[in-house]
Amino acid sequence: MSITPAGNPLRPVWWGVFISLGVFLALFLAQSLWRSHLEATWPNLKVAKEQDLREFVQAKLDERIDRQRAIAEQVLQFPEIKKALEERTPTNLGAAFQRLERYSGKEDISIDVLDSKGESTVWAGRSIVPLFRPRNDSLKTDVVVRVSQASLHRYLSVGVRSASTQLSVFVSRPLETSYPVSNRFVSRRSFAEELLKESGLSARFALEIAQRDTAGESAFAVPLRDRQNNQICFALLPVPTVATELQKMDRLFEAARSFFGAGALFLACILLYARARKVPRRSIRTMVALLLLWGLRLGWKLIGFPSFLVGGFLFDPAIQASPFPLGLAGSLGELVLSALAVLATLIILFLDTLRWRQSSPEVDRSSSSWLT
Repeated sequence: MSITPAGNPLRPVWWGVFISLGVFLALFLAQSLWRSHLEATWPNLKVAKEQDLREFVQAKLDERIDRQRAIAEQVLQFPEIKKALEERTPTNLGAAFQRLERYSGKEDISIDVLDSKGESTVWAGRSIVPLFRPRNDSLKTDVVVRVSQASLHRYLSVGVRSASTQLSVFVSRPLETSYPVSNRFVSRRSFAEELLKESGLSARFALEIAQRDTAGESAFAVPLRDRQNNQICFALLPVPTVATELQKMDRLFEAARSFFGAGALFLACILLYARARKVPRRSIRTMVALLLLWGLRLGWKLIGFPSFLVGGFLFDPAIQASPFPLGLAGSLGELVLSALAVLATLIILFLDTLRWRQSSPEVDRSSSSWLT
């Protein structure tokens, strides 16, 4: 015997309920199996994830080095720079400074132009080169990469030398705000901040590694190299943990369960309301509709829909929270959903009242007699 007989217009809804509910329950089993598998294979996975982190940070650093090198090569072509170093008059030097200031402001960088003797002659932003004092032998190479400490920042500097003019240009950008100074009081536009925003990776950088940096197995050191395979600094990256990985996967499973659970609840409410419409009494139909509406609202709240899917500030209790019962106003998103449910309740009651007045002759007569 078929549970959903042929010809039933609600047959697709029935199948939707069964499928959604089945997937919802199957996700619990899948989550349990995944947790067991991850815990059993974690030692090998940890090594692989550490290697992935090494390659990821090195690739991002290579991109930044290439970008700064391209900027340095562009600056070498500025005619104001060549003219200022050939004829060091106040007018020429002023024009060169202005040209670099306009360019560095647009790119948010510091620029140092060095003459053939390695002296910083023209610059824009904070002059970084004096912090590491490039040696004469380092200026003879085509590209130089240095990491230096400057007050509240560590800087990544990329220098390019022109073989024809013997000029060198160093382009510098913050690598990180010096740990552990609070980024609240200084600029946060750094390589470390970009890694945190793009991938959620919290990285620190150091010129040398001390034993305390990797104590407790909370972080591991990764030597970072330039394009010539020269070591320039170390990155201190958080050690992957099985708890972190389990938490990531739990969030994915919770989001999937909330989606299919919400679908099952919604389709089940459709089926129940379709049956309730066959009841002859209007008051009972209205009561059932209201119970289904708020049952759906509470059900979605209990399974975390749509907060697990949307997330962000909209469902962040730190932004807005209320002690309203059952957490129906626990965030901006929950408050909006509850307000929509209240609005739907008022619409249902209003429409039911209109139908009642239109279908009740006694109400019409009493209203007309009262008006006369």
